[in-house]
Amino acid sequence: MSSLAPWILAVAAPIVAGVFLLAGSQMSRRTILEQEKLRLERDKDARWLADRRSVYVDFLSKSNDCVGLLFRATEETYDRSALLNAAYALKTSLMALQLIATEPVRDAAAEVSNTIGGRMQFVVGTSGLMSVDRELPRDMDVALEHFYEVTRLELGVQEQSRRVVIPLQPRWGTRLFRRER
Repeated sequence: MSSLAPWILAVAAPIVAGVFLLAGSQMSRRTILEQEKLRLERDKDARWLADRRSVYVDFLSKSNDCVGLLFRATEETYDRSALLNAAYALKTSLMALQLIATEPVRDAAAEVSNTIGGRMQFVVGTSGLMSVDRELPRDMDVALEHFYEVTRLELGVQEQSRRVVIPLQPRWGTRLFRRER
């Protein structure tokens, strides 16, 4: 029996080493695949977040364009085609948002779009012959504020939003009530 021991050790040692080599390579392969899967998921989440941000910013930009046209919709500067083009761009942006957003954001965006669209229909229906306040109407402000809150919540922004409102000069106050010094 003593003559077989070195032979068994000579054959068994490479077999055991080979088994450990295969097991180690499989474990490292599995670890590398898991790390790659996690990296791809992180990249996908980052792209998804960037896509949502760009769609939301585009919607807010189109909303701002519409509000700006509403402020300029007076008898001197009324442009029906510009209002209709802006309304179309807003609806197109809303459709892109509807594809990618969650339900609370979709509802808030629809509220903003309907509120601004209703104002635009009123202006187009009256041919722009109306006085537009220089402040954002309350219903539009509430709809936009709700959209900001829901969007920030979805995007994971923790701190409270503080929108900066730059007051505009009143149209008539500067000319009619100016005091001479």
